Amino acid sequence: MAVEMMVPVIPVKLQGLYEVLPKGRLIPRFRKVTATIGEPIAFDKKTPYLEATRILHNSLKMLS
Repeated sequence: MAVEMMVPVIPVKLQGLYEVLPKGRLIPRFRKVTATIGEPIAFDKKTPYLEATRILHNSLKMLS
């Protein structure tokens, strides 16, 4: 969709969400959650979807 609309994508990594709401738990707990925000990535309409996916995947890996 970002390729078609030509809007930038901002990669975001959220850590600690499992501790807030583990599988099977109905009520969230107060725990630390960290958000790491990457640089915006812009695509043009000529960018193949698989290439855009690869770029986004690599940018999320770099946030680790």
